[in-house]
Amino acid sequence: MATLVALCVGGCPGAGPAQPQVPVLDRATLPTDPDKLLKIADEQYEKGGVGLKNSLVALQRCVEQNPEWASSRAGYAVHWRLARTYSELCAEDDRARKAQNAQAGVEAGRRAVELDPDGVEGNYYLAQVLGYSVQDRKGDRKEIVSDVIRLAERAVEINERYDHAGPLRLLGALYAKAPAPPLSIGDPEKAVKLLRRAVELDGGFPANLIYLADALVADEQYQEAEKAVREARALLEDRRWDRYRRGWTEELSRIEKKLRARQG
Repeated sequence: MATLVALCVGGCPGAGPAQPQVPVLDRATLPTDPDKLLKIADEQYEKGGVGLKNSLVALQRCVEQNPEWASSRAGYAVHWRLARTYSELCAEDDRARKAQNAQAGVEAGRRAVELDPDGVEGNYYLAQVLGYSVQDRKGDRKEIVSDVIRLAERAVEINERYDHAGPLRLLGALYAKAPAPPLSIGDPEKAVKLLRRAVELDGGFPANLIYLADALVADEQYQEAEKAVREARALLEDRRWDRYRRGWTEELSRIEKKLRARQG
């Protein structure tokens, strides 16, 4: 169950190569104004690689320098961003760091949901980091997986279009990869329905087609799966996806291998 959750939580299955040209930020030189720090954090997040750690530095400074603001309703803006950044770092760091990032991300995500239960970002990114938090957890993980589903479903209710239909993508991937009941919550047919909706909302985002292809394989719709793989590979030619191309390509190769094995 841990592996399935770790594979599914992110908006993108694996980040691309680090960005060595991005300079490391000096915390002491950063401003203290929340709006300025949030802007810096967003700009750095989009760079990936070193930019993710820079984003984290800016967000941590935002909380440290503005504790009252961070505890108020306005502070929701920093806490969901912290959960988002920790989730992305979970996909990149080693096991020890992944566990630490997941724990910190869950704390930030829970704080975000406390401050605004109806915020799509808080529900969505808390679902993601909760998924990573069970990766190395021993014992029964069903309760946490249930929480992931509940939060993702809430995010769908609030705004199914968020993050390129991310809440739908997260739910669909979980249902596609999980073992069938009574062991878990696996339901390939439900996964296909959710992921088709994600593609309907944003068919230009490669991850939607990648996860749809995986769900179609699980649902034994092999011709449709091949079509989704071809469409996803075509989308990957766009330079907008340079940051994620390596991870997406590896995921597509894994799906194609499984598809060929199923077809005999």
